Amino acid sequence: MINSCFVVGALLLAAEAVHDTTAAQSVWLTGPALAKRLDTAIDVVWWGKPLRAALASLSQTEKVAILLDRRIDPDARVDLAISGKSLAEALAEIAQHRNAGACVMGPVVYIGPSAAAKRLRTLVYLRTAEARALPSEAAKAWTRQKPLVWPDLAEPRQLLSQLARDAGIQLQGLELVPHDLWAGADLPPMSLVERLSAIAIQFDLTFTIADDGNTATLAPLTEDVAIVRSYDGGRQAEALAKRYATLAPQAQISVSGGKVVVRGLLEDHERITAPPRPSKQPEPDQPQDIELVRIERLTIKNIPLGKALESIAARFGLKLNIDRAGIAAAGISLEQPVSVSVSGVTVDELLAEMVKSTGLVVQRTGHTVEITAASRGPKL
Repeated sequence: MINSCFVVGALLLAAEAVHDTTAAQSVWLTGPALAKRLDTAIDVVWWGKPLRAALASLSQTEKVAILLDRRIDPDARVDLAISGKSLAEALAEIAQHRNAGACVMGPVVYIGPSAAAKRLRTLVYLRTAEARALPSEAAKAWTRQKPLVWPDLAEPRQLLSQLARDAGIQLQGLELVPHDLWAGADLPPMSLVERLSAIAIQFDLTFTIADDGNTATLAPLTEDVAIVRSYDGGRQAEALAKRYATLAPQAQISVSGGKVVVRGLLEDHERITAPPRPSKQPEPDQPQDIELVRIERLTIKNIPLGKALESIAARFGLKLNIDRAGIAAAGISLEQPVSVSVSGVTVDELLAEMVKSTGLVVQRTGHTVEITAASRGPKL
């Protein structure tokens, strides 16, 4: 599950892009709309697609901002088929496919090294709490929402410097940020805490905020990142502590004076305080009536036609009979790439869309699908 991230010639241009809050062109989902979209089931099929391009396509289709960390190879080829999972679960699986982690930081899904993804939300929570405790005017500078936009060939050290300067804050420790060149990014409005964190985390850095809020200092991340809270245990403190330990096994939990003290990540506290979720009845492996199936959303990008058909057949428990000899005789290649983006369609409509303009025809009888060349017609 997701825990509830681009580079020197154009430094002036990069600074102007960060400063111009009207630069963002994308309309991203935020707040409850984002949460709803992340909880919605999707189907994704990728073969041999570069990770950055795949994520960019998914991001635009779903209107969900995704930030890929500089340490994750953007050109790594992705072979992945995800069916019937929520968008949040799909993004987590995509991250795991690259030995990475994912988390939702405000309105942005961050994908980066597992250790960074694990701690990012907690870091932002702690820095935000510090910012809100500042004098009123300083607190406003740290919590004011602005888009985070930069072009290709932007330098992260310059981006951090410009963000601080625009907020009237002196940022120290920039020498900890090595020279790097990033691809462009277009992210929705976030607080200054979130904007600085989105860049700093990619170098295993965070920052401290001075008591007056006018100065911040970059600092290396430590392993010891945690939130400490006390929960009323009453007469059942020991039993409650055991329950919390089951819900958050990585947290440090103790009992003191009738209180259960939990020291852990933000996600640990969220699991502890979340209301019980109703148990879901197990779903059958395949629908009893394929006619009743509706595909809410599915995206296929430049996948070999044969592999795409096989993936869809496996997803819906279909038996796929492909007249390979006839198709080859008709001069049609099953290696030709196919791209499909559909929503609210039946299985028949999906299959028809997949073979449209390929010279193939589809005929389904029950759970058996015949794929033939149009000139030969379906086998009887």
